[in-house]
Amino acid sequence: MSSKPQLVYLDIRGRAEAIRLLLEEVGVEYRDLQLGPSEWAELKPTTPFGQVPLFREGDLELAQTFAILAHLARRHDLSGQDEAQRLRCDTAIEAIRDADGQLGVALWRPDFAQQRASYVEIELAASLSTLARFFLAGRANAVFWAGASLTLADVVAFAFFENVDALQAARGVHPAEIPAEPPGARGARGDRIVQLDPLESCKGEPGKVMPAVDRNRCEAKDDCVRVCPCDVFEIRELSKQDRAALSLFGKVKAWVHGGKQAFVVRPDACHACQLCIEACPEDALTLVRNVASDRDSSGEKI
Repeated sequence: MSSKPQLVYLDIRGRAEAIRLLLEEVGVEYRDLQLGPSEWAELKPTTPFGQVPLFREGDLELAQTFAILAHLARRHDLSGQDEAQRLRCDTAIEAIRDADGQLGVALWRPDFAQQRASYVEIELAASLSTLARFFLAGRANAVFWAGASLTLADVVAFAFFENVDALQAARGVHPAEIPAEPPGARGARGDRIVQLDPLESCKGEPGKVMPAVDRNRCEAKDDCVRVCPCDVFEIRELSKQDRAALSLFGKVKAWVHGGKQAFVVRPDACHACQLCIEACPEDALTLVRNVASDRDSSGEKI
């Protein structure tokens, strides 16, 4: 028997892709046994649950994707450095798995080809926004999903967002059915795992729309500043002109909150991800057309 671990799956990415990414990220040499239809039909009755992937190493044989991933994460110190990081890692994985499951269900709808654009713009966008809020909430001092170091959550997220990218690229194929690559070919992609950001999947063209702040509602609680990945907002003091334009109720609110509010300082950086709108507790934000982006260098409307 080979001394290298064996990963047994089909000749597609599918459920085994996160396992392949993890093994190559930690530098483990392994045999990637990619089964064809006849080979799988012969093997299937002998597997514990009638499905793959399987992971074999010496006398050990593991079934089930996340049992394999959890085993490898523990072995290679990717489960978290302390309990706080382990909890965040587990939470991130569950959230990403939920989003991936929703993606899988949608892809098999009989009318998905006709409803694809609507799904991407509404259901998928909502899932990505939820993941982005979680990611950004723990991002103050780290670029990883679970804190200060790489964990299994980063690998799982990378595999999921590659499926999202495949869907948005409209390749005409179910993301899970993209052919698998030979071992070692994931190196360049694996190098990007630590740079993964859920907002990479936000394809809005910057500057086409911008946030508008309702001055009579904003209370300067800075949620928009915190969640915006593009530094569109700042909290500033209201000018005399700003104060004069407020309603009586708005003036009272401004006084209570120290005369400060959120201001859009980089409108051309807005990617229309709507995280600010979802985060604002006062519903003080809307997206409006960025008129400046529709003008040419002479200032005339295009």
